[in-house]
Amino acid sequence: MYISVCSGCGRSVDSTFRFCPWCGEKRFFAEGNENLEKENRSMKIENERLDKIYEMDSKLEKLEEELEVLVLSAEMHK
Repeated sequence: MYISVCSGCGRSVDSTFRFCPWCGEKRFFAEGNENLEKENRSMKIENERLDKIYEMDSKLEKLEEELEVLVLSAEMHK
């Protein structure tokens, strides 16, 4: 099981679904090289997006930690 991107709406869809649960677009099953390449490109784009989200989430957590330290420091100097 893996997640792919719907060609109709662009949302993530479980690869076992025959139709997109979001827009109803019929899912294709890679029978030829062209379809397989299209699916691979869609998966790569989705994975790149997820990588960026995880990277941004990590940066946000670090910024929140720094902010917490700054707030505590400011409170101590009052």
